[in-house]
Amino acid sequence: MHRIESDNVDITAGKNQFKDGPPGTTVNAAIMNAMQEEICNAIVGGGLTLKTKLTDTHDQLNSVIQNLAYKNGRSATYIFASSDSESKSQGGADQIISTSADAAAIIKAKAAELSALNGGLILCLEGTYNCYTELDWSSFVDLIGCGYRTVFKRQAGITYVIDSSAVENCLFSNFRINGNKGIFPGAYTGIIGKTASYTSEYERIISHNNGANGFLNCNQLSNCYSYSNTTYGFSNCKQSSNCYSYSNTLDGLINCYQLSNCYSYSNLNSGFLYCNQLSNCYSYLNGSRGFTACNQLSNCYAQKNSSSGFVLCKQLVACKSISNAVSQYHYTSCWPMQQCVGASGGSAWRSCFADHAGTSAVADTAAGGYNYA
Repeated sequence: MHRIESDNVDITAGKNQFKDGPPGTTVNAAIMNAMQEEICNAIVGGGLTLKTKLTDTHDQLNSVIQNLAYKNGRSATYIFASSDSESKSQGGADQIISTSADAAAIIKAKAAELSALNGGLILCLEGTYNCYTELDWSSFVDLIGCGYRTVFKRQAGITYVIDSSAVENCLFSNFRINGNKGIFPGAYTGIIGKTASYTSEYERIISHNNGANGFLNCNQLSNCYSYSNTTYGFSNCKQSSNCYSYSNTLDGLINCYQLSNCYSYSNLNSGFLYCNQLSNCYSYLNGSRGFTACNQLSNCYAQKNSSSGFVLCKQLVACKSISNAVSQYHYTSCWPMQQCVGASGGSAWRSCFADHAGTSAVADTAAGGYNYA
């Protein structure tokens, strides 16, 4: 850039300035071209393509300045955008991944690089990140998205879309996994975690359309959703809260422990199967049972399931089973029970205490609760 060099300039403090006339400073092509190229170079350097006279919206320089400010003030170590991300997002990204490329290979390479430097945070902006290989993660690196529009989409016969089975101290948050089972069938899982490890967290993740499980071996989940998977929504997951599992081909949650405020509905079989230490969990409109072979339940609710509300469950406190088709509490193993309510639909208490400690079966009863220890 240079200052005006023309007729009738005003030199103040050694600087060439414009002045009003008469006679005013002569504006020449040199100064106008200099200003034009300075602005255009800033826009192009910021990753945008210059518009034409017909398409100009007079906002490109502003977008570049905002993106630069975002980059300098951001909390992410590295930012990815997709080729189908919005142009503003692309301008603020460190790297743009084509939708025809293997996003998993590119992103996991950066994660491994950051892990070797003792960690970091990778932000994937809104867009589609197609995975032709498994996205094997690395310890001490967080993976954050921008909500539902950040989607990792399976594009080949891989076992897992995201594999976090060997990592520690990671946060996975705010993105969606699409298993794409209609195009690439097979028994695979959306995301797998590390069994018996509690140093990583999973929050606000959606996992759907997988050929097997939505979530497998993931602990410390919160506000996660799993639906339309071929087997289970959540399998072998522990210490989870506010999670939702629905419309899965088999069961909603299986072999899960320490669950609170979780919901399972419209699954083909049971809502909760072989789950322990449940509080304030809800199971309704499932094709079979609400809770099957679950232990240590408190304030759990089963409603409008096609079979029974609670079957083969132990240590129930303040649970409620209403409007299930066959029975509310079924079989001898539903004990002990305290302040439990069963009403409407099939039998309220069906053989719950038969042959236990010489006690005969309790007759069906209306709502009002029952204590048995």
